[in-house]
Amino acid sequence: MSIKTNKPKRLGRGSWEKDGNLFESKYWVTASLLANLIEPSAVKQSRKFTNETIDKVVDVLKVWYPGEPFTREKVAVYVNASATNEAIINKDETVVRTQNYHIQLDQYRKGLNILK
Repeated sequence: MSIKTNKPKRLGRGSWEKDGNLFESKYWVTASLLANLIEPSAVKQSRKFTNETIDKVVDVLKVWYPGEPFTREKVAVYVNASATNEAIINKDETVVRTQNYHIQLDQYRKGLNILK
């Protein structure tokens, strides 16, 4: 007799980054722009988004992409990275992937400054 275990459903590969590129991910740009729309002061002040903003972003993502298992924790990690480099998952700056994140996050924030 085998016992089935229900593994938690995960977002597919490339959901938050694709081959080390945030801009080619499925959800990062959308989630980060939503967070900035709700709370533009976070990027301007280089601080993490409030819990309320993260919750709203998760709620919208669940409406736009029904059935996807968005978790508050995962959304917060990636969305907060758009506001401050302190939130990057891998903080080892000798890793090429992390170096690329820094470049891409700077590009993202420069792009937001154009919208001011």
